Amino acid sequence: MQTRRRANRLFLSLAASTVPIALGAQTARIAPRRVTTVAPRWLNEPAETKDGRYIATSSDSGVYLFDQTTKQWSRLTDVASNPHWSPDGRFLAFSRRDQSGFRVWVLPFDPKAGKASGPERRVTVRNGRFFTWSPDGKEIAFISPDSGFTTIWIQPFNGGDERKAARVRGFSTGVPAWSPDGKAIYFGAGEGAGQVARVTLSTGKVDSLRPMRDLLGISSDGRYIAQGNYRFASVVISSAVDGHEVTRLNLPPNMRGFAWSSRVPGEMVGLDHPIHQEIHSISLADGSVRRLVTGDSTRFGGARLSPDGSQLVFTSGTRLVVSRADGTGARTLKTAAEVTPLSASWSPDGARVLYLSVDPKELHVVDARSGADTKLATLHEAFPFALRIVQFVWRRDGKAVRYSKLDADAKGPSYNLHEVSLTGRDTVLATLKDSIRAGYYDFVNDTLFLGLTNNGIAGYNLNAHRWTALTDQGPGGFAISRDGSKMAFEFWTNPRTDDAAIHLVEGSSTRTINNPLGGEVQQMYFMPDGKSIVAAVCATCGQGAERRQLVLFPLNGDPPRVLSGKAGTIMDWDFLSIAPDGRTLVYDPELAWRSAVVHIPVDIEPRP
Repeated sequence: MQTRRRANRLFLSLAASTVPIALGAQTARIAPRRVTTVAPRWLNEPAETKDGRYIATSSDSGVYLFDQTTKQWSRLTDVASNPHWSPDGRFLAFSRRDQSGFRVWVLPFDPKAGKASGPERRVTVRNGRFFTWSPDGKEIAFISPDSGFTTIWIQPFNGGDERKAARVRGFSTGVPAWSPDGKAIYFGAGEGAGQVARVTLSTGKVDSLRPMRDLLGISSDGRYIAQGNYRFASVVISSAVDGHEVTRLNLPPNMRGFAWSSRVPGEMVGLDHPIHQEIHSISLADGSVRRLVTGDSTRFGGARLSPDGSQLVFTSGTRLVVSRADGTGARTLKTAAEVTPLSASWSPDGARVLYLSVDPKELHVVDARSGADTKLATLHEAFPFALRIVQFVWRRDGKAVRYSKLDADAKGPSYNLHEVSLTGRDTVLATLKDSIRAGYYDFVNDTLFLGLTNNGIAGYNLNAHRWTALTDQGPGGFAISRDGSKMAFEFWTNPRTDDAAIHLVEGSSTRTINNPLGGEVQQMYFMPDGKSIVAAVCATCGQGAERRQLVLFPLNGDPPRVLSGKAGTIMDWDFLSIAPDGRTLVYDPELAWRSAVVHIPVDIEPRP
């Protein structure tokens, strides 16, 4: 018992000395090969049978199956997520949400007929969404949250008592993975940024292997684990024995849903999403919608109006594009490096554009007219996916950029707020405690930085150098007015439904802005005058159909107004930019979701 307690304490410190840190790690580009036809919907979480004939994927409307023999897609079951085949391919397990959480279910499957061979049945009783099969197919291990702890339970597939494999402090993300020899389970959990760990089932000993929680699984030969971060399009491959990093993969735009192949140790399975995307503008006066730019199958969008409202900047793939505000006169800015999609930001005077490069990860500033490109800062990934907590903002005088970064030195990692001048002089403004969870940070402006704490959202004032608790809500819909006098966040009027409203805080007073449309209220923005909020309302998301509307919520009690009525509903968007006069909105809707499964060979040869 003492052994387990000592091992679990490794999770409590982000700076655990046993965790390998790789600076300036090598990356590799990949060559995905499409293995299915394109499905007219958003699919996720691919799972392939060992013989490669069937691929199951999840979606908002159910689990879809692709048969390599017939080359056809079909729906296998109703709304579910996280599909996993049993080792013999005769059962498909998946998680399904109910009123108190998630449970694991299984569906008998006939591999010859390519369809279900019996009714679904529930396997687990406890709340737990992510799970893994044992190599012999007799048990299912699942992760269950428990009052600030993460517990791994093992449940016999055909009935019987569950047993506890491990319990660690902190929360978990990513899927667990059972080693092919059946001796250990890998999982991601812990406080702060968390870690990937391995529990040895015979002893209960927990060993920390890798920083960050984002576990994608273990290779079929048991030699490698994979971690993924889709925001910055990278996958890290590491040794399953000691956690040392082997290589990193740069993902193409729109590549998501990675998992290890169950057939080939050196291959992964992923999903390509050739999304039809455009840039639109909406007039608040009459609701008229204008299509400004049409995208392609690369990562497209992130449109931002210049401070004077005369120009647009957006990314197309890894290119930076500037146009007039109406979309005409589009031209590609020649940059010194490939641009991370959706990362462009205008300087306060509209003369320069700040962007994040793809590889290596660096902050650059490019002159919008001359194309002169200057590197400001290099963002070494001291931890895999540390870049997911990188945020940046122009200082209001336009002479410097402030950004957040996870640094590492001999004492371990620290999360810092930096300022870098346009000449490259870099200064640490503040060091933040690692009690803040990785994954949700943002600058409201150049003096206020938001972070998600264990108690909700807090703001760090760079002038006063202190944290102030803002709300005990999580990072759902959330916005702060330009002058900082008002704060709004989404809250659920009934925890048993998906219907939400807006909670408005102004000084010491609070009030509710009702949402008569019903559904989620996300991606909120205060209008420049602070008198109304524009948000995405999704009345159908709870039923598995993501169809959103842009809605204007006046703060004076007037009823909300649907802005996007003439354009119809949209799937989602990446950014919304508001003209300085508040009369026009520019956004990049995703109009049609499509998906195809791809195989990705992984170069896992030892590197010098």
